[in-house]
Amino acid sequence: MLTKSERVILLNQFRILKELNPSDRDYYDPKIEILENGYTPYYDEILGMVQEDLPEHVSNEVFSILNLYRAIHSSYSELDDVEKSDFKETDIRFKGFDMNEEYDHYTFAKYVVEGYLIYQDLQNNSGYNTHRNTLYKYGQMLQVWNELDKKTNLSKDEIKRILSQ
Repeated sequence: MLTKSERVILLNQFRILKELNPSDRDYYDPKIEILENGYTPYYDEILGMVQEDLPEHVSNEVFSILNLYRAIHSSYSELDDVEKSDFKETDIRFKGFDMNEEYDHYTFAKYVVEGYLIYQDLQNNSGYNTHRNTLYKYGQMLQVWNELDKKTNLSKDEIKRILSQ
């Protein structure tokens, strides 16, 4: 799982941290022993806090969905008051993903919208856990948006068509 070189690097890091934080000896000593002796069953104590790489298809899906909602949101803001009255504000708001079933999508979208602030215009106060699966619906919405050539200036009827999926 870890090469000897990786173990030496981590071992040195933990030794340095132990010296810098003498009150945390009880935390660092077991990790140093695990690495020194190559106790692979216990590597998760050291590496468990680091998640696996996010699959590229997940980040691509999230970006596509956020771009769709950005187009909906910006197009909605360009409608006149009469046209806007056909929608509730919650209709056009990005709602998120199911935190249990769509965890990778949920955590990445939350990071991109709140942490990285690329899509801060899509932030909402109710969080991003929908408590139900959303990928199928978003997929249908994306299909309609693709048919519209991913227009960013959508009409009222085009917004309705996308949201009706």
